[in-house]
Amino acid sequence: MNGFDQSKDVRSEAFGGGKIAVLPPDVANKIAAGEVIERPASVVRELVENSLDAGAKRIDVVIEDGGATRIVVEDDGDGMTRADAVLAFERHATSKIRAADDLARIGTYGFRGEALPSIASVSRVTMTTRRSSDNAGTCVRIEGGRAEPAAEAGCPAGTSIVVGDLFFNVPARKRFLKATATETGRVAEIVRRHALANPAVHFTFATVAQGSRRERLVAPACASLIDRAAAVFGDEVGAFFPFDRTANGVRARGLFAAPEESVATAEGITMFVNGRPVRDRVLVHGVLAGFQSLLERGRYPVVVLFVEMDAALVDVNVHPQKSEVRFADGRVVHAAVSGALSGALASTPWITRTNAGNRTYVVESRETPGRFFPAAHASRAAGTNQATFAFRAAPTATATPDASAIATEEPTASRYSSLRVIGRYANTYVLCDEGDALVVIDQHAAHERVVFERMKAREGARATVQRLLLPVNIHLAPAELAALEAAHDVFESVGFEFTAVGAGQVVLYAVPSFAAGRTPERVFRDVLREVSEADHTRALANARDRAIATIACHAAVRAGDELTADECDALLRDLDTTPNNGNCPHGRPIVTRLLRRDLEKRFHRP
Repeated sequence: MNGFDQSKDVRSEAFGGGKIAVLPPDVANKIAAGEVIERPASVVRELVENSLDAGAKRIDVVIEDGGATRIVVEDDGDGMTRADAVLAFERHATSKIRAADDLARIGTYGFRGEALPSIASVSRVTMTTRRSSDNAGTCVRIEGGRAEPAAEAGCPAGTSIVVGDLFFNVPARKRFLKATATETGRVAEIVRRHALANPAVHFTFATVAQGSRRERLVAPACASLIDRAAAVFGDEVGAFFPFDRTANGVRARGLFAAPEESVATAEGITMFVNGRPVRDRVLVHGVLAGFQSLLERGRYPVVVLFVEMDAALVDVNVHPQKSEVRFADGRVVHAAVSGALSGALASTPWITRTNAGNRTYVVESRETPGRFFPAAHASRAAGTNQATFAFRAAPTATATPDASAIATEEPTASRYSSLRVIGRYANTYVLCDEGDALVVIDQHAAHERVVFERMKAREGARATVQRLLLPVNIHLAPAELAALEAAHDVFESVGFEFTAVGAGQVVLYAVPSFAAGRTPERVFRDVLREVSEADHTRALANARDRAIATIACHAAVRAGDELTADECDALLRDLDTTPNNGNCPHGRPIVTRLLRRDLEKRFHRP
């Protein structure tokens, strides 16, 4: 029986006409369409993935009125014979798998055979297709699940599918479509994601509204992800930096933007697993853990993440739209992602990055001008046994490479110490001459990062403490006492010594040595508040880091503090040996650059 034949199914009558009946094919296909085809973007995703599975080297997408009126996807892929073109619209007809065991190692985008019949059941579809070895092609037309006889057609090699009047026969579904601009944006995101995943394929995307055509994306085939990112993102992102690391059989690679280019939602994280665009909480959390203390609260990074692993260890058949996956061991994947990003972020030379011609580029090394380089090895600042408040007496920390994150080219330090200090502004900002730019450094944010990383480097060692001359009595509310009890180990690990004496009273005997000279009760309360807000904090990876960041904030020099020229130079030297030296532990930027050419424009200089 043809999959689009709507004749009455008589199997229930053969068994006595009971309550249970097999659904007619047209109803079954509409139900499947409700799961697979939510909106125009769902159609575009399925058709583009079919084109990629067909080996296309060029894919052109055009939508009209957000895709509700018309969707066109054309490719130069393998094409089909007449028999295959007709069979492709049968439900569960697929060229991708033959047995249940094949599901354990799926290497294609599509495999269920539900997309084309689902689309055809709720729209008017015309497909023309031809193999390069055939003299003539085939045209198949289907309207709301009813197929016309296939006909011969003259057409180029490849496949063209036109989907018109989406949901014309399911008005309830059509009413749920959003405004044209919203639906267009969702389609654009689908095309963008697949273009990023397939740099070797030429992608175009255009929209038609009220008879006017607009080119939205032209991404010629290219050899590298960085070139494809430049075409896809344009000037949306100032600069991208690469990362690439393999751990325990999981490779995590891709691009990230500077933390200050963060966005308000996780939509800035574009994720792929074995080339398939996905949404996954494990990956999002891994990305956030990789950024650790580099993001401001409530912000998310801009990241293009590719995870590559054994297909047998990831299940892609857990969501009707194949947009979610399930990992055999999510902890291994999480560790690979966070480790790859943290290693690259720790050594990115923030002060030398540039944005040239509104194109997205990796920073150029000063030692190797003109070449793009991968992120260099991460540095780990060694701790000291000597507690210091300001950096005038602090010994310079030594840098030790993290061998697992060493890149293939020579590492390049951030070179803060190569800057020439020319002054200070408002006793808050250190002004430096970089030749072609004025570099401005926030003294508090910079020293806060230095102190934070030194405390972090002592993890596992006994915390150095400053005993108080007189113990301090602190009154806590019941909720604060509960939070302190939950975080007791964290407080002890960072250097607080205290005793709860009942009736909401805590006696504080010692504070972390880095916070010596600050008001003990204020430091204690600030750490308690930060730790108790763990569930609402995105900026720091764990409670101990939050506690250390708060202590570092108290210990660091403040805005308004006087610094000598020697102290400014010492701070720059310390930054060079400090990981993640582009942002303070709470995510605020440490440094910004004002290019000389921008200054000259302001003064109308030629």
